[in-house]
Amino acid sequence: PIKLIPTNAILCCACIFLNGSIIARYCKRLQKVVPTLYFMNATVDMTVGVGVALQTLTIIPSISMKYDISGYIAAVCYILVGVSTRTSTFVNLLLCTVRAINIILPFRHISRFALITMTACYATSWVAMVAWDISWFEKQP
Repeated sequence: PIKLIPTNAILCCACIFLNGSIIARYCKRLQKVVPTLYFMNATVDMTVGVGVALQTLTIIPSISMKYDISGYIAAVCYILVGVSTRTSTFVNLLLCTVRAINIILPFRHISRFALITMTACYATSWVAMVAWDISWFEKQP
């Protein structure tokens, strides 16, 4: 695990920087559906990068100083990475669906509010499931 720390750090920095540039590009065009989906996808992918960076930062003290940083920080990292990965997949599915609808029915209006609401409900349901998973796992003997 210690050999992967520099690689994780480089990949996390690249992920955060590149998704930040995507966010900066699309933040001015959030009135349209497709830029909103690109913006949401970059935001969620940046959250994955932050979660993996936090995991990497919590591994360093536990290896070098024999200090156990399990518990809340590990749970937060688990929730961030797990929910963000699933939400990223869902946003990509929405993007593919919107693109297919735009090809088949080019003048069909797609509600941006509905897409944002569906994504928020999806992410919230996964936060609840992951929190239940963590609480169930802690109760096991």
